[in-house]
Amino acid sequence: MRGLPTEILQAGMVRLTGLIHASAAAQLWWNHLEGWPEELGGRAVLEKIHACCRRALDRSPTERQQTMNLLQRLQNDQRLQETRPEEAMHMPMVDPGLDEIFGPERRRQHGEMRNAIDRMCELVDRQRTR
Repeated sequence: MRGLPTEILQAGMVRLTGLIHASAAAQLWWNHLEGWPEELGGRAVLEKIHACCRRALDRSPTERQQTMNLLQRLQNDQRLQETRPEEAMHMPMVDPGLDEIFGPERRRQHGEMRNAIDRMCELVDRQRTR
């Protein structure tokens, strides 16, 4: 059995975390997180994450229902359904504060995936012209 050539592994490798998923902002267990990478904002961002979780957990049933109603309307937005179906699917469960905090890292990781795809396409093109 053979592995992938090193050139392909290097071109296609991307390091991702669970934050890339739209549903990551639906998980209030982030409140128990004890550390956060400095390159992603460190302690200041960790404190914001904990504050969002506390706010979400402290909401009254009426406030939770109002938030669910708003998110349900957003989920039913046809444009969102067509352009970002995964996000639309998870929208009713997502905490807006956590989603905002995680957004830049999610976009960075999506960019890394696009870069890897570009590298792979360039590699294929080079092989075709040989």
